[in-house]
Amino acid sequence: MKATIALSTNKYQSFVAKALSKISNYFVQNRTYLKADPNFFFMKYLGRFLWVRSLAYHFAPQSSYQIDTSSTIKIFENRISLDHDINDAVREVRENGYYTGLRLTPQHIDEILKFAFSNPCYGDRKQSDQLLLPNMDAVKKQNFYRVASYGLTQENCKAVQEIKHDANVLALAKGYLGREPVYTHSDLLWSFPGEMDRDQKIAAAQVFHCDINDYRSIKFFFYLTDVEESDGSHSYIEGTHRKRSLIDQLLGQRIASKADEKLLAAYDPKKVRTLSGAAGLGFAGDPYCIHRGDAVKRSCRLLFQVEYSFYNYSSYYNHVEGGV
Repeated sequence: MKATIALSTNKYQSFVAKALSKISNYFVQNRTYLKADPNFFFMKYLGRFLWVRSLAYHFAPQSSYQIDTSSTIKIFENRISLDHDINDAVREVRENGYYTGLRLTPQHIDEILKFAFSNPCYGDRKQSDQLLLPNMDAVKKQNFYRVASYGLTQENCKAVQEIKHDANVLALAKGYLGREPVYTHSDLLWSFPGEMDRDQKIAAAQVFHCDINDYRSIKFFFYLTDVEESDGSHSYIEGTHRKRSLIDQLLGQRIASKADEKLLAAYDPKKVRTLSGAAGLGFAGDPYCIHRGDAVKRSCRLLFQVEYSFYNYSSYYNHVEGGV
């Protein structure tokens, strides 16, 4: 009996300590945001509301900082192709929250894989945990970490720069944002199979969630390895960037704390669209649209992503240690 009471007390104390730590970190982080980058602080809270996002889209001033397009790749054979007309692609993102049908060239795939196999990545996005994965066999044998990112080093890869400056990518970004796109961030990320607890899944974006990175933003994803359905595939709940309950708007990014089953029940499981395909498949989505990257179960997935927004906030995407 005493052992049971002691165990219950320890669990309660552990829960309280964890909760207090989260609350403390929350206030410290927000105080830092307010002091260093008040524009980001206010966007972080106001950008969760649909009506604010709509007003910002129509009335927010154009940022003075846009992506440098002086080096835009103009060589036809290096351009990323689209399965549809660019206007249809923009319409798809506006209506559904995503568009699939972008295609990398084999040269892009080979060059990024070569970069990934010859440069260190960081286990769980921590710069202190450096990994070198020289080939796919080494990738498959990795069984300690669940994700590994290259931090910002992928910016040194020529293929990455070509994708960032690709005419079709920029045209789709501009069409959806309604203004010249501002480059925000890129990431080259491995996902590895293995058991994960709820907190790990949230950190790895493997539960349904949304990202509030700006009043409007668009993120492009490209598979560098073959991705099968329910094995590292990406899923969107169609239309949730336009329609969302007030309580879920208030929750903002904390919507990730709700069980996937509750979100599916609220927004209709029939509206889930899962995107899988061979290496080279690309898609674009509004990060505010509820989405997730499904857990990898058998294969290892390498994914490249690049994002464009209205503004480039100094407080966002500015560190690697501990993840983003």
